[in-house]
Amino acid sequence: MKSPVLIQDHFYLLPAKLLGVCIAVFPVADAEEDAITVDVSQGDTTTKGKETAKALEVVQIKDVGTFSRAQIETFKRVHNLMTCVQHSVDMHKWLTEKGIPSLPAEYHKIANDVARKNVLKDYRT
Repeated sequence: MKSPVLIQDHFYLLPAKLLGVCIAVFPVADAEEDAITVDVSQGDTTTKGKETAKALEVVQIKDVGTFSRAQIETFKRVHNLMTCVQHSVDMHKWLTEKGIPSLPAEYHKIANDVARKNVLKDYRT
């Protein structure tokens, strides 16, 4: 994308390629002061480094805008969710159009139940 167009839509998501580049630009999010200790009790843990405000990490995309790390990570989660939903819809379509007709007749009811109850239920939730 050499010159992305500014889109003033609340539901706009960055394209997958541009999103991947933005994620690669950010340094690793976990720092030593954010580490979780699992072998000590909760009262023994210290909150060193939490008192100071952290700098906000942003990425500036020419002709599009400025996005924070939280926004970029949210975009990535939404892209992952969209991919999962698309895979679920494709699986249901394949199962009903090609998978079930290739099965013996006694398995059609079971396969239809799987397609309807399992695959579509996951898609709707």
